[in-house]
Amino acid sequence: MKYFIDDKGKKGSHFPFNFILIENLNASSNAFDFKREIDTWMSNLPSIGVSNWVLGNHDKARVGSRYGVDRIDGMLMLLLLLPGVAVTYNGDEIGMVDFRYGISYNDTRDPQVFFHYSLSYFYYFIFFRV
Repeated sequence: MKYFIDDKGKKGSHFPFNFILIENLNASSNAFDFKREIDTWMSNLPSIGVSNWVLGNHDKARVGSRYGVDRIDGMLMLLLLLPGVAVTYNGDEIGMVDFRYGISYNDTRDPQVFFHYSLSYFYYFIFFRV
């Protein structure tokens, strides 16, 4: 809450991201845990603050990977039903899960990057794969 207003009463950010659903809850959390975290946030929210809820971001595993595929829809419904702004990380709305293994070198090559370099540099990476 210090991002809305500091100890001296100086106003801060209009929309600091609320990561409690990411940081404080996990797949083993139950309804009471969710209620406790939501109530704590809402009771500490300053009158000038706008509530927002974040379920996913680039630093954490996707919602489906963290909470389980069976809970994706329920988690997104909760996000949309809470008062304030719902923030959805791209891909979570369609139920994407993490895929971190089994990716080959060819899956990660980006030809657009190579076009920024000379043609000889491009061929070097194609044929020698350093």
